[in-house]
Amino acid sequence: DSWELAYFGTLTNSATTDFDRDGSSNLQEFLNATDPANSNSIRFRLTVLVDGGSVTLNPQPSNLNQFSYTNGQSVTLTATAFPGGEPFHAWVGDIVTRSNPVIMVMTNNKTIHARFTPIDFIWTNLAGGDWNFATNWTPNLVPGSNDSVFITGNPVTLNTLADCADFTFGESGVGATLTGS
Repeated sequence: DSWELAYFGTLTNSATTDFDRDGSSNLQEFLNATDPANSNSIRFRLTVLVDGGSVTLNPQPSNLNQFSYTNGQSVTLTATAFPGGEPFHAWVGDIVTRSNPVIMVMTNNKTIHARFTPIDFIWTNLAGGDWNFATNWTPNLVPGSNDSVFITGNPVTLNTLADCADFTFGESGVGATLTGS
């Protein structure tokens, strides 16, 4: 009640509403110790998923149970494989890249997954295209040697060597076309 009175002057604002319309509820503003009447005081949450290995954040969040950062704050994420474990493959989610470390600028809530296990790649270009263009795949990367590839129809052009762990080409009753040198 004292918090509501300090920021709103009344006890009539609901915890689930967003007084300053910044995308963070009044309750979340209370939990984040931000000003619910000032849209510039928002903190954005970073959700980090890891399927092996570890991820370090710099700067570390002020509360290790809730990774939150100020608007525009840069966060460096570094993935490290466990000894004897799978190597780091890629980041997927709000950033898609094989680069490590990676820098995220917090302008909204973000989720990123550090992949240490092989990734399933699905060909998505309905008109056909080049294997080596990341935009032809989901996720938007070119498959690597430990990844699984699924191509169901649509011509794919491959003019370089490619290596993958598993390859599904076509589906029941529907052929696929692979062209190139």
